[in-house]
Amino acid sequence: MQGMKREQAPKHSDQDKRVNPWVLRQILFEMVRDEFENDGYKAASRLQLSRPSKGKMFPFTKHSIDNIIADRTALKYVHLEAMAEYYDIPTGLLLLFSRLRAEERDSPNDKPLHDVIVVQQLLQFLTDIATTLKGCTFETSDLKKWQEEFNASNFLSQLLSKD
Repeated sequence: MQGMKREQAPKHSDQDKRVNPWVLRQILFEMVRDEFENDGYKAASRLQLSRPSKGKMFPFTKHSIDNIIADRTALKYVHLEAMAEYYDIPTGLLLLFSRLRAEERDSPNDKPLHDVIVVQQLLQFLTDIATTLKGCTFETSDLKKWQEEFNASNFLSQLLSKD
């Protein structure tokens, strides 16, 4: 990683052999490049969890960072947690960011308005989740209600559409 000249993570010509989504590898690549001066050792020492998941305080090593970016090793949820924690954001927000970056990359000219609509709909769901949190109980009925709202608003098809 140190001394790497690339401006982006390598891409696979054969999508069937892909181990990780390109956009998540790109985000990790940019973190190492921009936040840690292209130093994989520095990144590995700083990308650690304050609240370990399953006893993993140090989810990254320099070797694992290099292999994830090169798409030789699978990116695990604990890696996403560490990346999000570094920025002090929820892991779900990192995943939303990665989805928006993927959309931007795949359709750079015609996605901005679509993305605004998707984010506005997501905001409605998050508001409902926040309201439920105030009551301190999540019930299976909440999932059913959100499922109905997702289906009624066509949220997922809009999120995943390419046009």
